[in-house]
Amino acid sequence: MIVEIYNPAVIYRTSYSFMGQMEGALIFLGLIFITILFYLNYQRTHLRDKKELEEQIDSVSGCLTYRYFLNHSEELVEKNPTNRYAVAMLRVNYLQYLGQLYGDEIFLKVIRFVGEVFEKLLDPTETYGYISDSNFAVLLHYQEEVELMNRLRMIHAIIYNFPELKTKNNHVKVTFGIYLVRPEEKYSTLQCLEKAGMALRSTTFSVDSLFRFYNDELGADSNRQAEIELKMETSLQNDEFKVFYQPKYNLKKDTIDSAEALVRWYDPEKHRYYPPADFIPLFEENGFIVKLDHYVFEPVCRLAADRIKNKQPLAPISINASRVTAGEPDFVRYYLSVKRKYDIPNNLLTIEFTESTAMDNYESLRKIVADLKAGGIGSSVDDFGSGFSSYSILKELKMDELKLDRFFITPGIDAERDDALLNSVIKLGQKLGMKVTQEGVESVEMMDRLRRAGCNTVQGYYYSRPITQDDFAAFLNKELATEKDAETDK
Repeated sequence: MIVEIYNPAVIYRTSYSFMGQMEGALIFLGLIFITILFYLNYQRTHLRDKKELEEQIDSVSGCLTYRYFLNHSEELVEKNPTNRYAVAMLRVNYLQYLGQLYGDEIFLKVIRFVGEVFEKLLDPTETYGYISDSNFAVLLHYQEEVELMNRLRMIHAIIYNFPELKTKNNHVKVTFGIYLVRPEEKYSTLQCLEKAGMALRSTTFSVDSLFRFYNDELGADSNRQAEIELKMETSLQNDEFKVFYQPKYNLKKDTIDSAEALVRWYDPEKHRYYPPADFIPLFEENGFIVKLDHYVFEPVCRLAADRIKNKQPLAPISINASRVTAGEPDFVRYYLSVKRKYDIPNNLLTIEFTESTAMDNYESLRKIVADLKAGGIGSSVDDFGSGFSSYSILKELKMDELKLDRFFITPGIDAERDDALLNSVIKLGQKLGMKVTQEGVESVEMMDRLRRAGCNTVQGYYYSRPITQDDFAAFLNKELATEKDAETDK
């Protein structure tokens, strides 16, 4: 066909030139094609690497991701079958509260700092990952449990002294839930982490416990916690939480001094009360304690207002506020507004703060105490002596009442030393202008010992157990009426 179109002589004459041009064009097209292939392959590799990086590094915090932790930990355990491993869940406590004090940016700074600590302290056979909010997952190898706990203590100590907060006289506190991986069990990392999380959330340990190890009993405990959490909102709506009152005794006047309002939870299906230890720590963990603290304060004020209106005798009442509730931005506003709502006179109500709440942040609590006092509500340190920084509380906070932990009247190795310590603490509190109340008094021997030591007030089963509101009203009528009659006789 080409011969019919072109003159053969022309074809022969130009064939070499034509073939040269075709060869050049093909080479050029080939280079373009190769370039496109290279570019597409580069883009695919780049996107893959970017995706892998995104899966490995959290773009906001800069920490290793939770997904990476799950995959990497499985690989490490498989590659190192002779290693003993522990899976831990670390929770940074009260991080939202710190955000309220110092701004939202502190949240991210703390998370990044925790990630940096793990990056520096973990070896190549270990890994970690940032889960969400304030929780981390960690895979650690160990030989002995003591060694593991020492490492965790070191990690805690470094995080606790986060430089930016340390300069503000505050610290970052963490808690570990730990599952020791058993070689004979074929659990995935996710299953092990779930067990560590179960230990972390367990209410069988105190809220301040640094280490919480998983054991087989926690499965049943977890079911019980789930049952409690499912019921708590409905129970609050149905008034199944009851306010009890435990009177305090004045050793000098030999009559009631005041009372503490306590919450009890009644289960109408089982016809029994839940022990406070079963639900209070859990409610502090999940935040429901704020609603419960508010729920208790309202009927206390209502009772006081009704008795004042009806000209019935009344004693001062103290109400507990958890460390979670005290961290709420509108904490003072709420309590003062309810006091005003019921027109409660000044110095009739006291808020009890636990010693651990006081140690969380002196500066914040100092302002809270001052604002409450300006509004006519007193403040008290509860469980004094149960922590390790008790005297710094006395130095930093102007409290109205000092409630001594039962530790002070529990026999030690030397009775003389016991008395010396008790006497000195009572005198110190009184010298600082505080009413000193001893908790946990259960015998006449304890009462006599506290009288000799000059204690003002006692609280415990020897004088009265916690009683219902109706019984408390009758108790007031009897005790204060007797006191009034005695004064009349004089």
